[in-house]
Amino acid sequence: MDEREERKIANQYEQKLRQETDSFIAELKGNVKEYLTGLHSNRYSAYVHLSDTGLGKRLSSHLSVAGAKPSDFFRKEMPNMKGYIADELVNDFYASIDALSEWQISRSEYRRSFRSKNYRCYTTRIAQLVYDYHRLSQMDATIVDLITGNVSGDLGLFCKYNYYGGVPEEILAIRLDNNDSTLEKAIEDIIYDNNSKLSINLIRGIVMSHNVKMYEALGKLLLAARLSEGLRQAICENIDRGTKEAFLYLFQIIMEHNLIRFSSVMRAAGTWTGLLTIESKDLDRISQKQIISGAMLLRRYMTDWNRLSILPLKVRSTRG
Repeated sequence: MDEREERKIANQYEQKLRQETDSFIAELKGNVKEYLTGLHSNRYSAYVHLSDTGLGKRLSSHLSVAGAKPSDFFRKEMPNMKGYIADELVNDFYASIDALSEWQISRSEYRRSFRSKNYRCYTTRIAQLVYDYHRLSQMDATIVDLITGNVSGDLGLFCKYNYYGGVPEEILAIRLDNNDSTLEKAIEDIIYDNNSKLSINLIRGIVMSHNVKMYEALGKLLLAARLSEGLRQAICENIDRGTKEAFLYLFQIIMEHNLIRFSSVMRAAGTWTGLLTIESKDLDRISQKQIISGAMLLRRYMTDWNRLSILPLKVRSTRG
């Protein structure tokens, strides 16, 4: 079978998933139906309009109360959309949307490294996770099968061509927070034996978790990268996306082993600190001393999480 035929089958499989979703939503009622219809209607442009739906307005109102968590809201709404997210994934979904305040607000290629305790800043990412958990619920495969490529047939072709990036990093992070030993073993096998399968989403999932065992594995891979600038770049450019613990752990490795001497690490540090921006991305104009000073200042602020939000950091990554 040639690539053209494979892509055709992958597209047909995706169309089947969409039809299943449309049929499910058609049976719903009220605010939930309006919200999910908007989410699945040209979803990337629809996000900006979801806040105008009845459910979107109620979610925003709920999150405006001090101490309110998005999971509290969706626990009340889930009976109205039962089956949209598989029962075995619902608790992971709740944990993911509550964990958003530990992660960057923006996921864009040119992003500011801001976090916020105000969940209203994360309504777009909440919508994305609603979609992501539904899509995962539709797949007849485990997360480990998906990250290891242990899928075949139509689903395998869909994952190859249409499941962009694979399992989302937020989903992986929560599983790692739950110390999922099967997932840990699969990731360790990828890191130590087959790192050609180490995706950007896996790297991000590790740094977005609180799983120190996985930090250690990623740190060992970073040190073992040697002449692999691409691998070193992929790891270093994403360590600012996750928890402060992951950043500080990997940053310490970078400084202790003088990895800043590599251009890929210099560029990554330039993005964390905002010294490299869309307007100013010429690494030759920035000295190593400037990069180190900026990175050390960043570490200082990250050890005092309450002061982080005042840093005017503009971060650039080679991937979105």
